[in-house]
Amino acid sequence: DVEEKVKKALAHVLSEESELSPLLQKITGLHQAVFSQLLLGRTSTDSRIWI
Repeated sequence: DVEEKVKKALAHVLSEESELSPLLQKITGLHQAVFSQLLLGRTSTDSRIWI
């Protein structure tokens, strides 16, 4: 599933970076709290992570 691949790729990048670059923040449009939830595996499949 494409969505799962994207989530895994983002989690991988975020695990290597302590803070998101301004460009990545702008591209993704996600808040830091959502990234934290994603990394912790707490984002439910029906929640909207794209803002």
